[in-house]
Amino acid sequence: MRTTLLLAALLGVALPAAAQSVDPAAVSLSARIVRRHTAYSGVVRITGTVRNVGSDAFRSGPGQQTILLSVYDRVLVRRDFTDLAAGESIQVSVEVEWTTSLEFPPEYVLRIAYDPDLYADGRASNDDQNREDDSKRLSGYDVHDLFRREIFLRIHPSMLQPRPLARIAPLRIER
Repeated sequence: MRTTLLLAALLGVALPAAAQSVDPAAVSLSARIVRRHTAYSGVVRITGTVRNVGSDAFRSGPGQQTILLSVYDRVLVRRDFTDLAAGESIQVSVEVEWTTSLEFPPEYVLRIAYDPDLYADGRASNDDQNREDDSKRLSGYDVHDLFRREIFLRIHPSMLQPRPLARIAPLRIER
């Protein structure tokens, strides 16, 4: 890179500015049981995390981007943001009543939504470099499994205990 800069300076050629690495991403969407009503129902907290995984800060104006946590097409949580430093995170969460008796449990979606004019403003500091990582999904079946796993561990608490490795005698070959 130094050679390229030196050569460009000697020849009087202007190089394009280095591209910014700005990448707000939906990095996680998880659930945990907050309170139980019965073995198969209770209150579940759904938590989503958005982080700027790029190396440069995301800088934008108000109302141009928002984090949405939704179920089906219904938005449960909406959180606008403007700036997000490299590595900085924002969390959103919602508590919902849950029962494992639902045969077809809902799917939750965390996503980042952008104003369509955002890319036309000419500012690289608010252009998401990777739109492929802007959403995460959480299946309701995974939430069902939280309840089942706790019930299983109550019935089989030994599954939490570390077990010693079986001692295997070395194989001896006699000649």
